[in-house]
Amino acid sequence: MNIKHVIPHKTDKTLTINSAETVKAAIRLLHTKGVGLLIVVDDQAELFGVVSERDVIRVLDEKGAEALDMPIADLSTRDVITCPGEAHPHDVLDKMFEHNIRHMPVMEGGKITSLVSSRDLIKYVAKHLKPDEQAMLWAKLIQLH
Repeated sequence: MNIKHVIPHKTDKTLTINSAETVKAAIRLLHTKGVGLLIVVDDQAELFGVVSERDVIRVLDEKGAEALDMPIADLSTRDVITCPGEAHPHDVLDKMFEHNIRHMPVMEGGKITSLVSSRDLIKYVAKHLKPDEQAMLWAKLIQLH
């Protein structure tokens, strides 16, 4: 079992935004697509960073309306925590807990192929794991949220 089994349906929900786009554009995308994290890419479509709903809320609280015209690059997290598609869900959850994150890009061949969230893991646990495996993951998920 690997993380690809948790997220085979997620490739269409992995949204990117160019690093030159504004905070306002990121808000629009987060809202209209109903996602909590955007992958920020450079002009060559290479990974630049990530920006979350929390990042946007923080900058709006700090700078007010003037933040809306800032480039999304200015608030992107550059040191992105990722996992390979072959990673075990337990390992992904451990990494999420260790870094206090709820979303993790999945990488294949140096490219982001999808995005896994703690919510994806919860759904998977509820459907597929044995009771003892569920108990282990539930304990970790409770700590993450």
